[in-house]
Amino acid sequence: MIRQAFGDWAVRYTQRNSQEKKRKITIDVSGLLCALLPGTQKEDIEKFVNKVVTAAIYLKNELSKAQVVYSCYWVKYGDQFDKVVMQANGAPDEDKVWMCTFPGLAKMVENKEAKYIVVKARAVLQGTS
Repeated sequence: MIRQAFGDWAVRYTQRNSQEKKRKITIDVSGLLCALLPGTQKEDIEKFVNKVVTAAIYLKNELSKAQVVYSCYWVKYGDQFDKVVMQANGAPDEDKVWMCTFPGLAKMVENKEAKYIVVKARAVLQGTS
């Protein structure tokens, strides 16, 4: 309940102050990309940056409102392959993890003990390296 109140407050605060910050971020990132990509039209870069920044703000607001807590996790060297939380090529049932190549993302819903895997961690297994 307290976390939800903080989330609601964060969304209200962001909505009051977001237009000026969004404009500043868009200008700064557009300027950087124009310098890095001199052959690209300035209007195309500004349109792309505006789209990305708008999507990022929307995602931030939605995550703030949600009654879930997201957490990243890594699998480590030597872990036994677990198809519930990992993804790998080959015949993974007998292999152990050699290297984690991408973290997993799990969410925990408030007032529940359950943990739901949103994105499985990706691993290279010892038998396939």
